[in-house]
Amino acid sequence: MTSWPLLLPASAGGAEPWQAAVANLDGFLGGDESGDSVRLWFRTERDRVEAVRRFRREGGGLAVRALEPEAERDWMAPCRSFFRGVVAGGLFLHVPGTPAHPTLPSLRINPGQAFGTGTHASTRLALGCLADGLAEAPPPRRGRLRVLDVGCGSGVLAVAAVRLGADRVTALDVDPVAIRATRETAAGNRVGGIACLVGDFRDPAVARRLERREPDGFDWILGNLTAGLVPALAAFAASRLRPRGRLVVSGFLGADAADVLAACRRTSLAVRETRFEPGEEGVRDDWIAAVLRRASGSNPPTIAAPH
Repeated sequence: MTSWPLLLPASAGGAEPWQAAVANLDGFLGGDESGDSVRLWFRTERDRVEAVRRFRREGGGLAVRALEPEAERDWMAPCRSFFRGVVAGGLFLHVPGTPAHPTLPSLRINPGQAFGTGTHASTRLALGCLADGLAEAPPPRRGRLRVLDVGCGSGVLAVAAVRLGADRVTALDVDPVAIRATRETAAGNRVGGIACLVGDFRDPAVARRLERREPDGFDWILGNLTAGLVPALAAFAASRLRPRGRLVVSGFLGADAADVLAACRRTSLAVRETRFEPGEEGVRDDWIAAVLRRASGSNPPTIAAPH
């Protein structure tokens, strides 16, 4: 297969700040030999063209340059060489060979072509919301928790949900590479109870498969997605959450938050909490995550910085 590379200036803050905003990303290389540039690779030329449009619209005039197509390789190999681990949601996320954390439980990741090492702010925020929410669940109920991870990527949130007390987890992604990565992450952490499905939550056939798996719905639905997909996920979740169930959405910036959350409020869900984390160098905005529940009153949502 062929990969379609795109060159960005190093002032963009590296490749990872853009990953949550770009669909169909093959992988990334942290820089070129001069240290002045960052490269991204896409599966199709159309995906690359769409990314260029988004970068130019949202990147403050970011200069990007399309390069000649290249043979497909394991573009995430450099990530494996420098990723040393991150703490998120009370877990230590790390690659094989990294020394264990002295006090925190471990979640091992083998970065591949699927998005998600836990280092991105959107992943950390979503994991924090999940961890805090599951910690609040009364013990008799925790063992029966059903979780759906939409856009599972490398399976960080799905595996973390099991580690944090969920009984059954369904991991869903449109990309078979992500499903394979999620299975590998689960196996590497000796975690069971995760069913992996390829598909789009907006597809009625996929929705029927999810309903057959969990006819009573889910206690938690997780979506580390782009701003454009969050309202659709909220509409989907409104019909698939169990009573008192929660939806966690992440992956969008503060500039989009008002519109995204307003669209979510037009479903039967109410925003109960929002969290933010300042953007990395080159990202002039905060990353946002929100927890939504079925509307049950007029109490305003809380706003919290990351824990």
